[in-house]
Amino acid sequence: MKRFNYTGRMRILQTDIHVSLNHHEGQLPNFSIVVDLENYGLPAESLIIIEAYQSTRWMRFSLGKVGLIQNDIKLELSDFDDVDHLRFRVKIIEEETGKLLALANGVHPITEGEDINENQKSILPVRSTDLAGYGVCWKLDYNEDVTLLIEKGLGGKEQVVRSDIFKSLILPSAMREILNCLIKDEWDDELDDTSDWKTKWLLFVKQLGGSMPDKGKDADNIDWVDEAVRRLVDKMGNRNVFIENFEERIW
Repeated sequence: MKRFNYTGRMRILQTDIHVSLNHHEGQLPNFSIVVDLENYGLPAESLIIIEAYQSTRWMRFSLGKVGLIQNDIKLELSDFDDVDHLRFRVKIIEEETGKLLALANGVHPITEGEDINENQKSILPVRSTDLAGYGVCWKLDYNEDVTLLIEKGLGGKEQVVRSDIFKSLILPSAMREILNCLIKDEWDDELDDTSDWKTKWLLFVKQLGGSMPDKGKDADNIDWVDEAVRRLVDKMGNRNVFIENFEERIW
């Protein structure tokens, strides 16, 4: 496979991409995509590559060339047995050199029959899987998005995420781990790239009424993490319920 050169790339705005996802019982999922590249000044001979991905699984498709784009055709997702938390990348590749000219990451599809405003995804997608090999009941998977993996032996995903244990113990602990990972890395103070998981979480903290972490040389931001988690716990309101139910079970 030709290697891609990732230097000097342009960012494609997600407002210029529309992915429609269709999945009916007994049929393979499929999607159609419309990409508007008119205002990017990209060479007409450049290749348009679409990648659908979910955790470690992915498929690649071609939409032809920038000058002759094949928009709005149905493409089959034969390698996916479910479409939970499916995301898409759009890559514009210089055919001769393999140079990556433009990129959009973490594009959210719109499910058939749903309005775009009704199809907003959770800040922390949850997926059930077998975690026996890790010896834990939950862990975080860092990819384009951060996904919370929960042990499938705990029961159905919907049942688990509604439980007091999940809301009072697992979710705050997962948030603490994510924010601790975030402050050890670089982040964008301008919060421009909303496809970046660090930007998504910083925006989430701000929505909770929190501040931005300190980028100062000697800042450890531990208090910032504590405050953000406290705000989440207060918003969820499950802490006291969990304590009361726990005491009832003990006595």
